Amino acid sequence: MLTQLNVKNLAIAEEIEINFSAGMHVITGETGAGKSIILDALSLVLGDRAASEMIRAGQTQAEIVASFDISKLPKVQTLIEDQHECIIRRVINNDGRSKAYINGISASVQQLKSLSIHLVQMHSQHQHHALLQNDFQRQMLDEYAGHSKLQDKVATLFDQWSKIKQDIVKLESLQQSADRLDLLSYQLQEFDNLDLQDDELSGLNIRHKQLSKATDIVANCHFTTEALTADSGIVDQLHSLIAKLDPFVKDAAQIGSPIKMLQDAIINLQEGSQELAQFANQLDLDAEQLQHIEQRLSAIHNLARKLRIDPNNLFDHMQVLRSEHVRLSNATAELAELQKNLQLTENEYSQAAEELTASRTKAAMKFANAVIKRLQVLEMPQVKLQIDIEPSTQISPTGLDKVNFCVSTNPGQPPAQLKKVASGGELSRISLAIQVIAAERMDTPTLVMDEVDVGISGKTAATVGALMRELSANAQIICITHLPQVASQAHIHFKVTKTQTAKRTTTEISSLERPQRLQELARLLGGTNITPAALANAESLLTTV
Repeated sequence: MLTQLNVKNLAIAEEIEINFSAGMHVITGETGAGKSIILDALSLVLGDRAASEMIRAGQTQAEIVASFDISKLPKVQTLIEDQHECIIRRVINNDGRSKAYINGISASVQQLKSLSIHLVQMHSQHQHHALLQNDFQRQMLDEYAGHSKLQDKVATLFDQWSKIKQDIVKLESLQQSADRLDLLSYQLQEFDNLDLQDDELSGLNIRHKQLSKATDIVANCHFTTEALTADSGIVDQLHSLIAKLDPFVKDAAQIGSPIKMLQDAIINLQEGSQELAQFANQLDLDAEQLQHIEQRLSAIHNLARKLRIDPNNLFDHMQVLRSEHVRLSNATAELAELQKNLQLTENEYSQAAEELTASRTKAAMKFANAVIKRLQVLEMPQVKLQIDIEPSTQISPTGLDKVNFCVSTNPGQPPAQLKKVASGGELSRISLAIQVIAAERMDTPTLVMDEVDVGISGKTAATVGALMRELSANAQIICITHLPQVASQAHIHFKVTKTQTAKRTTTEISSLERPQRLQELARLLGGTNITPAALANAESLLTTV
């Protein structure tokens, strides 16, 4: 249940702190005092849309924190992994963005909404609340019937059925493409012909680089030795030049030294040529291996180019193609097995769904009769309520039923769906009666009712107040009302007041003790001019509770 609500800088509320307990709470106050701020704050922490316009004028952000006691809510404990308390915090910034936290951990708005259905149900005259939705009507009937194990069984079988169905759709999509299987077979044949090994390309590139360089080295060594020692080569040319200079040594002794240097150069060139020749002969050169490697690299690159992929990814691509080929080749057998499992699961689901339908049907009449008795007390003696359980052809996690609450409020009028009931007062009483019956078995611990008693008065109003108090024995009730007959039934009475000055407007909420309650009930009975008679009536209302 809700234990505390803190509101800061929301609308005209500067800072509000409200403590709640078990039982029935009412919130009263003048029109426009700010009662709706409490509902807005609760709605925001439960996942409603936030807007920057909600922030108090002159402030940069608004903050709402709601604390819940979840010690008796195992579903919530599982969702947030805490056994005692759930604290939801919502911060709204002036740029329109908001942040949410559950027990200090960042959460999405969708997570708030998923959590909220287990914490609070909010009902209002001015919105399509959960009671008007078929899904919620089914949920209330299920809660009343108490067949949660059967519900879980149906939901589990639905999940299994959905998973098998998805696998079948995927396989059928693959199987429809016979051309794809032919293409895979052709491409894999090319890979088989190539016989590509893992990481082969890297090794081929390294060896090709080595052999290519060796070829260039040998070729240049041979070219150099040829240029030095061949006929008319460099050595021969030096011999010829020395021969031309020798006859002049006797006449010019100075040229003897240069000639000696040229003769030494010839010796060095001859030795260098011999060493180059020896090195070239010793260098590993396998022309046949180089040719084989070049042919192999060409074949690999051609296939990669044909498949339009990087040559380095060719082996991995082959593995992917093989896996797909195996899956497609086995698709027929796998599909037959899946379809067999689908039919078996569907049969189990249908059987469980039929049991669920039978259980709902059995509970529906008891539930409807119990609600009718409550409505008769609420001055609706001619009311008729029937719960229609219509078959649905669409398989779902909740079974094969569509639940409709149908009501007739006047003699001779055929029952119509609850959401089509026009009278606000009638809808208020119908809603309240249904909630009273369903709350005994519902998991939602807190019910918030925003002026659901609009359109009723007098004896009926007193009965509504008594029923709300009765309802609070099974669920925490937070009710905004203008009716003194309802307000007098509360265990805790809050009053909202608005204070205005020339520069600021703010709203405050306070818990009323008995003297203040008498004053507030008298105001609700007689207006701002509180008379002794109004106080006496207020005293009478409190005394009879």
